[in-house]
Formats: sequence, structure tokens, C-alpha cells
Amino acid sequence: MDEQLKSECFDRFVAIVARKYKYHCVRTGEVETPEGLINYCINTDVIRERTIAHYMTMELYPKALYEEGHFVKAYQRIADETGLSESTVRNQLKRPKRYGIKIR
Repeated sequence: MDEQLKSECFDRFVAIVARKYKYHCVRTGEVETPEGLINYCINTDVIRERTIAHYMTMELYPKALYEEGHFVKAYQRIADETGLSESTVRNQLKRPKRYGIKIR
């Protein structure tokens, strides 16, 4: 897919999600907030709960490794915090591209 097409698709995606969230807020009487938008995206499966856990694995690992002092203990800690299995945490950290995680 060329870059212009990707950009147009992304723009349309954002517009659709924003429109549906706005309609949801009108219908339910909720105030539009960034947190509300994220919750809406989770509740409608735009963002999957597993995606959140994957993201959090990458965010939590440096601190867990530092505080626990060993990678196996860090895996266990992250597994406890995210609800993922220890082997999934290990695999995410060893092969992040396989799980769709971008490394920054």
C-alpha cells in the first residue's frame, strides 16, 4: 500500500472512530475525554485487551528488571501484573515483532 493511501486510510479511520465516540457520548450522556475515548476503543474492540498487555510488557520490563535484578523474576512480575503467562512475556521480549510490538 503506498504512503498516500495509508495516510488517507488512517485519516478515515480516525474520523470514523471519533464520530462513533462522539455519538456514543451523546447517546449515553458521557463527557468526551481522552480516557473515555480509550475506554470506548477497548469496549468496542478497536483496541484489544491483549494489545494493552503487550504494550505494557514493553513498558514494565526495564523497571522490573532493574528492581528484581534477574530477567526470570522480571518475567514473573510482569506476568502477574498483566495477566499474561510467563512464557508469553518472555516471547514478547525476545521477539517483539512477532507480537506486533514496535521498538522505539
